[in-house]
Amino acid sequence: IHHLLGQKNNRVEFVDRHRSALIQTVTMVMPIADDLLQRGMMQGEKYAIIHAARTSQDQMRELYKILNNGEVKSAFYKILQDKERFLVQDLGGSIHTGARAHTHTPSNAE
Repeated sequence: IHHLLGQKNNRVEFVDRHRSALIQTVTMVMPIADDLLQRGMMQGEKYAIIHAARTSQDQMRELYKILNNGEVKSAFYKILQDKERFLVQDLGGSIHTGARAHTHTPSNAE
């Protein structure tokens, strides 16, 4: 159990520590929001607000407003590992897929 709590705390810390970088670089915001909605961690009204946001950065700022406890932050981190794994790796997060390290440059230069 201590091991699992440690993993959750590391995920929460990652989400908190890299807030600014994640807001600027996550491009798969709606697929992440879809997953959180499906898991019951977001209400439909909040989903609509995120969907209506003009840029991925604005969508991420809205998404961060629901990341208000460890359970949701931990789920967000796991989804982020799946959807944006090279970004997570570049920011120092752990990847549990066994994939070799690759350098990834975000493609949302606006």
